[in-house]
Amino acid sequence: MSGAYAVAELERLLANLVRVGVVAALDEVAARVTVDLGDVVTDWLPWVTARAGATRTWSAPRPGEQVLVLAPYGDLAQALALPAIYQEAHPAPAGTKDVERVVFPDGSTVDYDSAAHCLTVTAGGGRVVVNCGEATINAGQVTLNAPQTTCTGALTVQGLLSYKAGLSGTGASVIAGD
Repeated sequence: MSGAYAVAELERLLANLVRVGVVAALDEVAARVTVDLGDVVTDWLPWVTARAGATRTWSAPRPGEQVLVLAPYGDLAQALALPAIYQEAHPAPAGTKDVERVVFPDGSTVDYDSAAHCLTVTAGGGRVVVNCGEATINAGQVTLNAPQTTCTGALTVQGLLSYKAGLSGTGASVIAGD
């Protein structure tokens, strides 16, 4: 190996250690992406995620998303994609240290404002579903704002039941009291 070749190879390896690129393609089943680095498009690379053991997270980097490519020893065949870097096309979704925010492609958001102690979930035209064995809400007050509210099972009210706009129903009714 000539000295000039060795230096050129060393420069190539060093240049590939850490690179910025844009996701070119996504394989959701294999959890791999290809990344356009400007002068080359990588082979399929795994991406780094928050958790990948008994607890796992999933947030696939999408084509057009800017990522950092980390290549051990400068070898792109061993590289990993590290999401994500804000860019003009996809700017930061919040401008304060107090708000943690996730914005989804359909406009839905999940926000936690630590200064206001407020968690807000906004479904962009969709719905919110909670599936569990039992749910408890502890609050000073609960307000349901909806033109129609339906309870599909039996409803037990342990405190005073007040109504302001009348009462109607079908089927048998029993009211017992003192």
